[in-house]
Amino acid sequence: MRSSRIIPCLVLTAVVIIAPPSAQAQKDSRFVFTPYVGVYAPSTDVFRFRLVENGTAVSFNTRHQPAVGVGVSASVWLDDRFAIEAGGLYSRNTLRADLFMNQIGTVTTSRADGESDVWAGTIKLMVQALPPRSGMNLRVGLGPALITRGGPAYRGVVEGRMTGLTDVGGVLSLCSRVPVGRFAVIRLRAEDLVYQARQRWESQRVAGAEIRSDPRMQHDFVLSVGLQVGPTR
Repeated sequence: MRSSRIIPCLVLTAVVIIAPPSAQAQKDSRFVFTPYVGVYAPSTDVFRFRLVENGTAVSFNTRHQPAVGVGVSASVWLDDRFAIEAGGLYSRNTLRADLFMNQIGTVTTSRADGESDVWAGTIKLMVQALPPRSGMNLRVGLGPALITRGGPAYRGVVEGRMTGLTDVGGVLSLCSRVPVGRFAVIRLRAEDLVYQARQRWESQRVAGAEIRSDPRMQHDFVLSVGLQVGPTR
């Protein structure tokens, strides 16, 4: 068997094992594919440094600006209430850096913008929160997430480079659907990527010298609209 066929076979085997053993449960299993577009909106600075020493105050922070995000998800519905979903998100956005320095009454401020890339991968357990007889559709998703950042704004320079660009966290989502046909629906989703940002600035000129960001919990919100293709559920 070619390697290209091994992974689909393993996935199919896992679904059969996890799903309820009844013939009806297997018959009701569905695979759904959803490309989507939305708004990627971080809630706070991804890097923040504060220092007050010997009459000098320094503040340096960076924040990803809200931007368009695109992604895709694939779901395997085990029955009418539970599904396993894997998804990926990409956003090309602006990383804004602000520097403030007050040195014995002399204030210096500067701002710089650079293009950056944000990638996120998630795996969620999706649960239909309302009973079918209610006539409404509300689905809750929860699971782990991997977030990484890159692009021109994070490229190293002569002075140094930013590290700690990949974080592991969690994701929570709420979504609903609007049918547009027998085999397609519009999916509306609000998602929160939650993780501990751990970026560091490492000097290229002084060995071992680095500036660590203040510990902070990051929330990256994604509001999206997707076209869900597959047997409607």
